[in-house]
This record gives sequence, C-alpha cells and structure tokens, in this order.
Amino acid sequence: MPRKRREAAICDANVLIDFVAADEDIIRELVKYWGTVYVPTRILHEVRKLPMGRAEDLGLTVIETPLTLPSAPGLSGPDRACLHFVVSEG
Repeated sequence: MPRKRREAAICDANVLIDFVAADEDIIRELVKYWGTVYVPTRILHEVRKLPMGRAEDLGLTVIETPLTLPSAPGLSGPDRACLHFVVSEG
C-alpha cells in the first residue's frame, strides 16, 4: 500500500523559536517525518535566529503571506496570517 502524503504547518513563531534554541536539527527531522512542513513568511519573520535561507536549507516550505490580510477581531497579525493560510490552503 502506498504511503499517504503527509503535510504539516507551523503557524506559531514560538514553536520555531524553541526548536532553533534547542537544536535546528529538530526542524530537519520534522521535515523528514512530515514530508512537507509549511511556514508562512509572517511567522518566519518573527524568528530572528532563523533567516529564510536557513529555513529553506532545513527543508521548510516558506509560503508568502499577503501584505493585506482580512480583519479578524481579536486576532494578531501573525494569527490572521495563519487563518489566511488555513482558509486559502485548506
């Protein structure tokens, strides 16, 4: 039986910050396990110690966040970026 394609998304900068602080190889292992791990640019920009080039070297799939996001009362900019990603990408 063929293996089902797996995908994941990291939509919280704190998760990436913790992974980078502990050991960047955790990110590489996540990509190995999941196959594709998406990170919106709006989230990645919050992780000062993980530049875009390094994120891509580790295997993350960086997706562009639109400059204008729909308003959503009570949600921060990064949270709205994640909501946009979930709605647009399913």
